[in-house]
Amino acid sequence: ASLVADPASMANSLRDQFSSPVVLAADAVTALLGALAGQPGCVTALGTGAISVCWDGEKAWRRMDGWGHLLGDRGGGAWIGLRALQLAMATYDGLSVGGKGLLAAAVETFGEPPSWPAMLQDPGRAGLLASFVPQVTKLADAGDPLANDLIRRAGYEAATSAATLGQVSCINTFALTGGLAKVPQIAASYNETLLTKLPDARIVKSAGDPLAGSIQLAKRFATGLLQPVPGFIWLSS
Repeated sequence: ASLVADPASMANSLRDQFSSPVVLAADAVTALLGALAGQPGCVTALGTGAISVCWDGEKAWRRMDGWGHLLGDRGGGAWIGLRALQLAMATYDGLSVGGKGLLAAAVETFGEPPSWPAMLQDPGRAGLLASFVPQVTKLADAGDPLANDLIRRAGYEAATSAATLGQVSCINTFALTGGLAKVPQIAASYNETLLTKLPDARIVKSAGDPLAGSIQLAKRFATGLLQPVPGFIWLSS
């Protein structure tokens, strides 16, 4: 919903279409409500992109990142893939010898390096970049230092966003969710970094997915506990 020009108007259109009140929410909202079982806190969702969002349990919602792979999404799959290809290309150009493993994996996945710029003109390039993460993770598992540093850096970036947002929001409950939360090196780096920056942080395991969060949202809406929040939640009038 946050990518729609006028989400409130869309909510009203859907209300008219289905003859029922409608609530629209940014996907980060349902990710948080699902991960924290409807409780306040801060959630970082790592998939193709990356976003951190905090909720105080009332009406205060704050976000950090989630701006797309060209402007941010620090620690997300496209972020990892792009940096892995940059390291591979530097090795191809002879600027570095450390990225030989990444270069070989990238050639196997995407073809020869001169073809990569054209590939990255694809409108779906974020997904293409993120599709390289399993190969980067495999290299990291095998002991490749550049791949390992890159994977751990993703966890660091995710935790830095979460810690900064948590400090501003006075939140100390945190969860990491999304597909990349299942990568052990990323999760470990996230936990280590977050506890270094916020020693009192309480890191919890994700309780549910965004679908569970949608149910939490619907329950709050049905009981009149939900209020519109610009940029996060929109209700039909």
